[in-house]
Amino acid sequence: MKRLVGCLLLVLLLASAALAGLDVHFLDVGQGDSILIVTAQEKTLLIDGGTEDAGRRVVVPYLQDLGVEKIDVLVATHPHVDHIGGLIPVLASFPVGRVIADGQIHTTRTYERFLTAILEQDIPFHTPKRGEYIALPGTDEILVLHPGEDLLPGLNNNSVVLRLVYKDVAFLFPGDLEARGEKTLLASGLPLAAQVLKVPHHGSKTSSTLEFLQAVSPRIGVIQVGADNVYGHPDEKALENLKAAGAMVFRTDEYGRILIRTDGADLQIFLGPPLDLNEASLEEIEALPGIGPVLARRIVAGRPFGSIEELTNVPGIGPGTLRKLRGLIRVSEVEAKCASAP
Repeated sequence: MKRLVGCLLLVLLLASAALAGLDVHFLDVGQGDSILIVTAQEKTLLIDGGTEDAGRRVVVPYLQDLGVEKIDVLVATHPHVDHIGGLIPVLASFPVGRVIADGQIHTTRTYERFLTAILEQDIPFHTPKRGEYIALPGTDEILVLHPGEDLLPGLNNNSVVLRLVYKDVAFLFPGDLEARGEKTLLASGLPLAAQVLKVPHHGSKTSSTLEFLQAVSPRIGVIQVGADNVYGHPDEKALENLKAAGAMVFRTDEYGRILIRTDGADLQIFLGPPLDLNEASLEEIEALPGIGPVLARRIVAGRPFGSIEELTNVPGIGPGTLRKLRGLIRVSEVEAKCASAP
């Protein structure tokens, strides 16, 4: 499938109107993972950050465009550089309430700098174990499914695995868990079912066993993976298993950023990067949730915008509408500079 560039594509699942409640952003960090969760109470949880370069180029600017002021909970699923590297610039750019990590020993310079940044800022650090809960206002439950007291061989198989529940909707975030870790989860007796699955280990051939996927029974599988990566991710067998389990698959190498929004009952999927308000066509703006023809014309007439917040200067757009648009829109830096020039 051809990758979407500079385009917002909206897919509605069971929903006919703009939803609100919980936003889960699967960022396009290339060959790596980074997931931002934002609740209706504006509380944030960031799972991984891609490589350090992706953290600087993608994660930090995305959080800034979104208006994020603080990361309430930061989760490092395991110490590989394509997961923790990007958290280093995040720690340098935002206050962080607490850090949750797997606690495995790893001797890379990247992991050392990650731990040093946490120590220097005196951020509370916790290594969770199976059965613990993570509190985040705006969610009903975040349960730690893995790792247990006894670690498995290999860093991937000890990834921190979280199951988030918001009303009737569940998300499963298994990091880079491989087949042995999936088998351990199956034997744990803990709930695995989830409408949305972050496909483990970028859809590699060592993960996504059919037994595991059948237990999760996802409607949606999101694969975070780099275009034309040298690892051959996602593997054809993993894709076959996802199809056999009944999951629709969305990949960051094909769509870029993937945003899933839920009110706790229905789901909306937004594919592709946020729409640039200063460059978008009237038709693209009109298709945004809660806008329509009249507001779209007012937005075009009010351009250029120096920030997303300036959108509330448009008659008919208040804080509620702006909340629904966050993550779907942005303002280009070039236009922002022009807007502030005398």
